[in-house]
Amino acid sequence: MSRETRTRIINKGPMPMILYQPATLHSDSIKRPNCSDCGTATHLFGIEAERPGYELLTFVCPRCEHIETAVGKVA
Repeated sequence: MSRETRTRIINKGPMPMILYQPATLHSDSIKRPNCSDCGTATHLFGIEAERPGYELLTFVCPRCEHIETAVGKVA
């Protein structure tokens, strides 16, 4: 790889976000909040087990890339 190619890759900027695609019917029913920084509707980024009966939901803003988390009851 040439030095010019490496420089273009490094200076490319943030990676583009992938559009939200629901993994299950449950994940599509999760209310996605607006970003607390810029007000844009967030995308569901991840779901993790938090404690029995609860999930940790991670949301990311497609505009400013702010990340928010919330704990929700398992449906």
